[in-house]
Amino acid sequence: MNNFTAIIIVVLLIILAGLAGFVLIVNRNNITGGTATAPSPAGGNQNVKLLLNLGKLTPQQIDLNSQWPVIFTINNFSDEKHDLVIKKLDAQGKEIGDPLRSFEIIPTQTASIRMKLELGQYVIYCTIKKGIYSHRKSGEEAKIIVH
Repeated sequence: MNNFTAIIIVVLLIILAGLAGFVLIVNRNNITGGTATAPSPAGGNQNVKLLLNLGKLTPQQIDLNSQWPVIFTINNFSDEKHDLVIKKLDAQGKEIGDPLRSFEIIPTQTASIRMKLELGQYVIYCTIKKGIYSHRKSGEEAKIIVH
């Protein structure tokens, strides 16, 4: 084996190790999709990590306890800005009223918001539209259920 081949193999192994480490971090932070349940807080807050990447907001469902405030930490791994809103849903799942919160997240940045939600269902989604393309329709939406 010549030096060039050995260097290529070492570089590929480093890249694979880095990808494996990223997957472990994402899995440990419970942001791979599906449902996230905020643990009972020791410090009085429920902490929920959300990930914006590849046109998706994950997890797609968040279960919270109405007794404690929640801190949403949203990581924007995309190269686009996102305008997120949180709205209350009625019993039929339709949005009611004005957004409870709205905020912008610039590319590759993280934003945190703290709020207290009452019993019920909510939705968080990106409001950006480009022609017929909508960030929300592409998957940048999650349901929040407060028990």
